[in-house]
Amino acid sequence: MKTLQYVVSVASIRRLSSAVKEFVLVPSNHPLPAYSPGSHIVINIAGEKPIANAYSLITEPKRPGTYIIAVRKQDDSKGGSAYLHDLVAEGDELLIDAPANFFPPVWSARKHVLIAGGIGVTPFLSYIPEFISRDIQFELHYSYRDRSGVYIDELRECVGNKFFAYPSENGHRCDIRGLLEKQSLGSHFYVCGPESLIRSVQQIALDLEIPDGYIHCEAFSTDASGKPFEIELASTGKRLLVREEESALDVLEQAGVTIDNGCRAGVCGRCECGVIEGIIEHRDQCLSDSIKSKNDRMLVCVSRAQSGVLMLDL
Repeated sequence: MKTLQYVVSVASIRRLSSAVKEFVLVPSNHPLPAYSPGSHIVINIAGEKPIANAYSLITEPKRPGTYIIAVRKQDDSKGGSAYLHDLVAEGDELLIDAPANFFPPVWSARKHVLIAGGIGVTPFLSYIPEFISRDIQFELHYSYRDRSGVYIDELRECVGNKFFAYPSENGHRCDIRGLLEKQSLGSHFYVCGPESLIRSVQQIALDLEIPDGYIHCEAFSTDASGKPFEIELASTGKRLLVREEESALDVLEQAGVTIDNGCRAGVCGRCECGVIEGIIEHRDQCLSDSIKSKNDRMLVCVSRAQSGVLMLDL
């Protein structure tokens, strides 16, 4: 099913830090749809090689008429964040996908513990108004460097003593193990930020025997590199080599195979392909554990092969 898209106009741009800008987006053609806490949009950038990047919506979900995103200019940007920072001005129009949500709160949780790193705080900004309005227990732990920390004053004012900041330039570090150990039964943990932070929380949770279902993660980028493998196209028998630094999506596009795609980070799910043979190394944040266990579908933008060859239903 084709993703619904909307044209939006950039109403204002505000610099939040040396590396982060805030973009306020308003509808140009049709009213913007409502969304749930944790949702993101994908911004589509046309060009010789189209770019589609996902950004969390940080507006209060109950007031969906305007979308707000915060974009960190990545040092190794493949074009998306650099384009928005360097080329987009107020009044310009952008093409976005309708909001999607792969990182919602679990409303049955007794307490929500939010752990953010850098720009990874953004999905939690749509959680917090809902938590406050429902009088739900939560706390936010935010680690950041000077150039990537955003909304610090606003969070202190809004969240109060439930907000814990760890600015690295002052030598503050979040004690992840101590944080997880002291939480009461029924607490759920949400992590967004660098892969190193996510892996650390996941490993400590494993050590503490916290069930997988109580740990929820979202990363804005995923490392798609790994051991070389081959993909075979079932329709033709043609084999293509995926080198260490390439993704299967990169190689398919280079071979002229058209694959619908959006975020290129394992979030939006648009590049899902059937797998007929081979063992998949799943790296996405979109497919459910039950789907992954069937070993017959993968997101070719980030996932790779555990076996030497994957036969794709293409």
